[in-house]
Amino acid sequence: MNKIDYILKLNLFLFLSSTLLLPQNTNINGERGVWK
Repeated sequence: MNKIDYILKLNLFLFLSSTLLLPQNTNINGERGVWK
């Protein structure tokens, strides 16, 4: 695994984690709200 692929996967993991664990952060998703 190269460094770029690792960074992209890490960013995706952090984004999904913050979206699922912090439902109050609706500003990231705009007007769509929290994923269900």
